[in-house]
Amino acid sequence: MLKSNYKKILISSGDPHGIGVEIILKGVNKDQYPEILVIGSKKVFDFYKDILKLNVSINYITNIDEIDSRFDTQSLNVIDLPYDKDIELGSISKCAGELSLRCIDTAIHLIKEGFSSTLVTAPVSKEAIIMSNSSFIGHTEYLAQAFNVNRVTMLLLSYIMKVALITTHIAINKVNQLINKESVLTTLQHCNDFLKKMGVTNGKIAVCGLNPHAGEGGNFGDEENRFIIPAIKKAKKSNINVFGPYPSDTLFCQVKNGDYDLYVAMYHDQGLIPFKLLSFGKGVNMTLGLPFSRISVDHGTAFNIAGKGIAKGGSMKETLNWAFKLRESLTISN
Repeated sequence: MLKSNYKKILISSGDPHGIGVEIILKGVNKDQYPEILVIGSKKVFDFYKDILKLNVSINYITNIDEIDSRFDTQSLNVIDLPYDKDIELGSISKCAGELSLRCIDTAIHLIKEGFSSTLVTAPVSKEAIIMSNSSFIGHTEYLAQAFNVNRVTMLLLSYIMKVALITTHIAINKVNQLINKESVLTTLQHCNDFLKKMGVTNGKIAVCGLNPHAGEGGNFGDEENRFIIPAIKKAKKSNINVFGPYPSDTLFCQVKNGDYDLYVAMYHDQGLIPFKLLSFGKGVNMTLGLPFSRISVDHGTAFNIAGKGIAKGGSMKETLNWAFKLRESLTISN
């Protein structure tokens, strides 16, 4: 059992052929070194540090049982997962996917050991991981399964807006199969709990409809009448301050007015398009419903610019700012 005196923030370094390591090296500042532990590979970090000519002091820890004794508060601490493959910038490969998944699995182990309650994830390639693990869908689903959680919620948040998703990485023709009273209600509960933990009492939550014009009274689809409205009514009985369902094409116009504290979308692009239009590069992805905080940058591996020095550290800085804020608020609330 690990015996750290306080819970560090873990960072899994993502796909070694993408920009994950670069944004970590550029995004973590020296003041944060004592609070952070990165999971990655010495070979990969040394590679990017060299080609990008970055002056970052890195302390490699080869045994997780020696984290406390080997931890260096004056350096970026990285758990070294051996990796003997070539680093092929921008390529999708099985080996890179395997390393990405080993980083996530190591983070899961450390969280279960009580070493951390906050995980920041750099972007992975789902395609690369699926080459070795065909059941992999995404971080969100993989972490939920690892902690035996039946239902989690993806939340995109920035200082401009917050939007949660009822469904995540599934084909559009399957979305309506997963919209039901239980899925909507659970998402509303997760969102309400999150707002409370962040100090937003009686936060206002607005819900999108699934169909055009929120179904137009059942003429354009009946999911609103059958599932969404009943879930909203039940949530109201539990003192959740929720409104809707509203047509999404007009609902998101309200963001600039600050009418609501959080929005709930029925499917991925319905929520992600307005979020990224308003918050790209300044937002993060959080998973609600897990027994710990999981936060990620709001972009992918960006294979096309990997290793070119173009990637900025701003997205990682923003993610870490939220990670520290969430850790503090959740500690206070508990």
